Amino acid sequence: MFSFVEGVVPDNLREFTDAQVEEAARILRRFHDATHPLAAAKGAEVICHGDASPCNFVFVDDIPAALIDFDAAHPGPRSRDVGYAAWLWLDIGNPDLDPHEVGGRLSGFTRAYGAVQGLERVNGLLKAQEWLKGRCDSSRPSGPCSKATYDWATRFQQWVRHHRDDLNRAVGPATAVMQDGDLRLRPLRLPADLEVALPWYADPEVLQFSEGGADEPYSVATVRQTYEVLASKGEVFIIEADAGNGWRPIGDVTLGEDGIPITIGDPPYRSRGFGTRTLALLVARARALGWDKLVTNPILLSNERSLRMFERAGFVRDEFVRDESGDGAVTMRKAL
Repeated sequence: MFSFVEGVVPDNLREFTDAQVEEAARILRRFHDATHPLAAAKGAEVICHGDASPCNFVFVDDIPAALIDFDAAHPGPRSRDVGYAAWLWLDIGNPDLDPHEVGGRLSGFTRAYGAVQGLERVNGLLKAQEWLKGRCDSSRPSGPCSKATYDWATRFQQWVRHHRDDLNRAVGPATAVMQDGDLRLRPLRLPADLEVALPWYADPEVLQFSEGGADEPYSVATVRQTYEVLASKGEVFIIEADAGNGWRPIGDVTLGEDGIPITIGDPPYRSRGFGTRTLALLVARARALGWDKLVTNPILLSNERSLRMFERAGFVRDEFVRDESGDGAVTMRKAL
C-alpha cells in the first residue's frame, strides 16, 4: 500500500544490525508477493524494486518500516532483487569483511526473506552485480550508473567470485523440495499458502498443542505473522501427501536450530506416519547443513503422540519447563 511514512532514510551505506537487515528482507518479500500477480501477467516472476538498498527504506525507531523510490521498478526474477539488496545491506565485497561471517549473514538475510524454490543466493549476488554493470554508462565519469559505479560493482563482484566457495560453505545448501515416496516437503510460498494453512489453525487439536496454546482460530494476518517469525528462525516447509490426483497440503514444519515444530493440520492424515517421516527428512536435511544436533520446542507432556514420535526418532528428553498456563512440557534433543 502506498502512503506517507514518517521516519528516517539513511543517506549512505553503512553497517547494519542483523535485526535491521532481516526486517528489510521481510519487507522486500512482502513487496514481491504483492506484485506477483501483476508480474505473472507480464510473464515475469515479480516486480523487482530495482534498487532495494538501505537508502530506499524508511526507518522508524531504527528499524526498516517501508520501501520507497520505485523509479527503477521492473518485471524480473526475485533472485536479482534479493541479491542486489543483500549486496548493499551487507556490504558484500568489502575487502575488510570476513567471507565466512558475510556468508552467515547472507544466510540470515535469505532466511528472513523466506523460502522460495530456486532462489539463488551467492549466484544471485553475482547476477545482481552484473545487472547493475549492464545499466552503467562507462562514458560518464561520475553519478548514478556511471563509470565509477561500474568500477565499484566490478571490484565487489571480483571479491564475491574470489570467495565464492567460502560464501557457499557459510550459507549452506539451498532449500529444496525433499521427498519420501508419497510424502514431500516443499518450501513455503507466501501469500499463496496462507489460505491453505488457515483451516489447520482453526482446528482445536492444533490450537491445543501449539506453542503457547491458543483459544481462538488464527486469522489470515496471524498465520502470516506466524510464518514470518518461523521463516526468520529457519526453513519453513509445507508438508504434502500424494492424494492420487496431485499433491495435497496437509501441514507445515520448520527446521530451526532452536526448534522443529511439526503440524499435521489435516485430520485424516494424523497417526499415519507422516509426522515420523517428515522428521526423518528434517534429520537428513540438518546433517546436510552440517548441524551437530536438533532441539525441539517445548512439547506438552499431555501431547503423548508427539513425544512418542520424537523418542522413536532417537530424541531424548532434555529440559522440563512450564508453559504460560503452567502446564508441564519438555524439550528434546538429538545428536547428529
